[in-house]
Parts: sequence; structure tokens; C-alpha cells
Amino acid sequence: MALDIGTNSIGWCVLDLKKNPENLEGDLVPCKIRKMGVRLFTEPRNPKDGTTLAARRRDKRGARRNLFRYKQRQEKLVKLLKKHGLIVDATARIISSYESVSIRDFKIHI
Repeated sequence: MALDIGTNSIGWCVLDLKKNPENLEGDLVPCKIRKMGVRLFTEPRNPKDGTTLAARRRDKRGARRNLFRYKQRQEKLVKLLKKHGLIVDATARIISSYESVSIRDFKIHI
């Protein structure tokens, strides 16, 4: 039996198999299709606005990824500024806490 699982359908096929005469290991190869078919189903949608049920999950996942990338960029920036002596450790801790910090809240050594 072979299955093809898609987002809105499942295709299936039942095959007859025979030994492959060209292969000494006795592998089986398909020789005849017995039956095949497909099962279609509609994509689940929100009845109020017609959006897919996955849209909300996808949006939340995108927001989590954006936040992760933002934090990652911020950490790289802090490391770079510390490496070049533009900020001190105390300032780096403030920035790394991911609080809302104004640029006036810390001193940059230029």
C-alpha cells in the first residue's frame, strides 16, 4: 500500500508486487495496481471570518520567531559594543534585560 498525505487529501494505492529477476537480493517491485483512490476533505475554517484554523497558530509562531530574532540581534550588538569597549558591563546588563531602555539611560564611551 502506498499513501500520499496532503493538506486537503489522502491518496492511496494498493499494488501487487513480484520479485525483481534482475536483482539477486530478492527485492520486490510493483507489477500491477489493484486499487487506488483519494479521500478529499475541506480545510477547516473559522465560521466567523473564513480564515483557516492554522492562521492563528501561524501568526503566534511568527511573533515568537520575531521576538527571538530581536533578542538575538540585541545580544550580538551588546557583545560587539562590549568587545570594542563602547559600553561597560553594567550597561550591558541593562540592555540584556530586554526592558524598555532609552538611549539616554546609559553612557557610551566614544
